[in-house]
Parts: sequence; structure tokens; C-alpha cells
Amino acid sequence: MGGSDDTLDLTVDLAAEYGLAVRVWLEPGRRTMRRRGLPVTDNNFLDSFSLDIEGKADRYAQRLRDLPAGLNE
Repeated sequence: MGGSDDTLDLTVDLAAEYGLAVRVWLEPGRRTMRRRGLPVTDNNFLDSFSLDIEGKADRYAQRLRDLPAGLNE
């Protein structure tokens, strides 16, 4: 979830009403969610699509091994 604060507020309120999770990836939104006591990823998104196909499995496995502690996506 990115975008403006009012869009984030509306999205979070609707998600709570329907019992859904909200995916927030931009740091300003993550800070807002943390202030609300809601879970967000602790580390940047691991984008496997950015890896070249050649040797992708090995590099992806290494990235998984190197993930820092916390909630990762």
C-alpha cells in the first residue's frame, strides 16, 4: 500500500472492518502502521523478479539465507 495518508487510513479501516490484512511497503506508511500497533515488514521487499534467470535459483537461495531478522516479504 502506498499513496496518501487519507487513502491509507481508509484502506486500513476497511481492512479492519472486513478482517483483512493490508500490505504496506513504503516507509512513511510503514511508520504510520507501526504507530497504530499494526504489523508491517521490517525489511525491504525481496524482489526475485529482478534477478536474471541465469543462476537465479542459487542467488535467490543466498538472498533467503541472508535475510535479516524480522518480518520479511
